Parts: sequence; C-alpha cells; structure tokens
Amino acid sequence: MGRSVFEEIVTPERIVFEHVSPPKFRTTVTFEAQGNKTKILWRMVFETAALFEGVKSYAIPGNEQNLDKLAAHLAKQALT
Repeated sequence: MGRSVFEEIVTPERIVFEHVSPPKFRTTVTFEAQGNKTKILWRMVFETAALFEGVKSYAIPGNEQNLDKLAAHLAKQALT
C-alpha cells in the first residue's frame, strides 16, 4: 500500500503531500471558490517523465475516484 506524508494543509486553500513509497511524487491540491462552487486543481509532480508515463494509466482514474470520494464526503457534511 502507498504511503503519503502531508507537508502542508492551509484551510481552505491547499493541501500538499509527498507520496514517499514508490512511485514517488508530490501532490499539490488547491481550492478556489467560484461562487457557490469550488475549482480544484490537482497537480502531481513525478521524479521523471518516464515514471509519470508508467503510472498515468491508473493514476488518472485513481484521482478521479479520490475526487468522487471527496464530493461524497462533502455532500454528507452539508447534510449535518
């Protein structure tokens, strides 16, 4: 299982974490209010372009699943 270390959490602006187990990468997620919605920018930086090419087939769908889980969690929070 992958292991990540959160380096920075600035509410409500951004989250930065380092994926410290292979494949290693750094993720910065920023949140920008746009009316009653939020724009999310999810940026991952890999050690090499080749490493990114090797994981993008499952990293992109995996991140979409993460965002779906976040949306579900936030929807639940709005109901309470």
